[in-house]
Amino acid sequence: MFGVERSRAERVRDGLAVEGLARVTDALRQANVDTPVVNTGVLAAVTGANVVVGDDVQVLQGVGAILRHRP
Repeated sequence: MFGVERSRAERVRDGLAVEGLARVTDALRQANVDTPVVNTGVLAAVTGANVVVGDDVQVLQGVGAILRHRP
């Protein structure tokens, strides 16, 4: 699953991923989310972005995002 692997990789890299509802919501408000990442226990409605959903997605509070640019 490319999205899950990319999410894991970006968390290790230089600030191109965030986790947790507050940080993801902030990034969404700034139009800085390239790909929302959610585990299957969380539902999300988005426009203009890819969405990664999976049972093996482990992010804080069940939600994370791969960013378009560093905040």
